[in-house]
Amino acid sequence: MQITVYDENRRPETPDLRTLDAFDASFCTEHYVFHFRSGSCAAREIEQIAAEQERCFRTIEETLRIPFTHRIRYFLADSPEENGRILEELFGMYAPGNGFAIGPNNVFAVYNDRIKCIGAHEDTHLISYAFCDPACEFLSEGLAMRMDGQWWGEPNAEWVKRFLQDGRYRPVLALADDETFEKMPCEITYPIAGAFTAFLTERLGVPAYLEQIYKPKQPLKEKLEHAFGMPPEAVERAFLDWIGK
Repeated sequence: MQITVYDENRRPETPDLRTLDAFDASFCTEHYVFHFRSGSCAAREIEQIAAEQERCFRTIEETLRIPFTHRIRYFLADSPEENGRILEELFGMYAPGNGFAIGPNNVFAVYNDRIKCIGAHEDTHLISYAFCDPACEFLSEGLAMRMDGQWWGEPNAEWVKRFLQDGRYRPVLALADDETFEKMPCEITYPIAGAFTAFLTERLGVPAYLEQIYKPKQPLKEKLEHAFGMPPEAVERAFLDWIGK
């Protein structure tokens, strides 16, 4: 489970949370400051974590070309429950999760022997929000998943193929509705959103995708029709043909 929290009016520049008092160690790189507990799994593997995030940052920067001037702060928690306590202290709602981002530059991620919530996903949220706050969750998670490229170690497109075979596939125009998106399991919605975003960025190019699909506030179906010059249903059929190749 991944939770993305972004609230322009409530976001902290530097979180001041009781749960974080135990984060007594830090490690700095060019684009990051990592906070963690001494003796934790994150402490033992911090150099690998930092190298992976710097690699992700360069990939996001080269792909999206969105200026981002903040150094990203990573708070490496021991468990989803600890992340839930941080979220509760910050926003008053307890919601355990592996990772969430709070703009402009904070990521709270679980890192232990079993869960290693690092990679491009939450960083993509922060960097893309520097460009705009997208009109729907499908677009936000889709871009993050496009940069991830996979879900649970398998490419997003392969998941979509499986969903088409077993009947779990849901049309992208339905998932563009936030209420529908949030009701569906993220193991279905996220790979579909990521694969569809990969299709769009391949066909339109990343700059055009950002300007014509990600940024405008119109419904997704209107943006697709404007960008492709065809009904949105035809765009989705083209996406499914692309998946089948």
